[in-house]
Amino acid sequence: MKPSLSIEMLPPTDPAAFVPPAELLAFIKAFNRGDYRAAVDPVEALFFQRRNTFHQGLLQYDVALMQLALGIVRGPRRLLRRADELLAPYEPWQEGLDLDAIRAHIAAWRQALPEDVAEMDPVALAALGPPPPRLEIAPPKEPR
Repeated sequence: MKPSLSIEMLPPTDPAAFVPPAELLAFIKAFNRGDYRAAVDPVEALFFQRRNTFHQGLLQYDVALMQLALGIVRGPRRLLRRADELLAPYEPWQEGLDLDAIRAHIAAWRQALPEDVAEMDPVALAALGPPPPRLEIAPPKEPR
């Protein structure tokens, strides 16, 4: 029998002590240039190292955007919903990221995606949704 792999919530990030791991910085760099495929590996590495819902949510968000760029609609609809569920407990800030901006982007895409379509022309699909937020490591907007 295989041992179960538990996935935990990360504790709240202490802004005074947080040092972003290299994988998170690599994820942000690839994400911001729109290279969602390259962003998968570093965030996936964080997920497998730390087994938590935060990195799992970022991974699902990134994969959804990668699929949207290919014109896929059905999979991203599910991935965006799940990413939002996984990231919701971390509001508004975790590991230097503004989750309000990420979750607003997820919500806008979820509202924009047509329900009755599995795939679309990637250019037409991109025109339906908002541009992604620019991710950066920053202190929380308000002290916790």
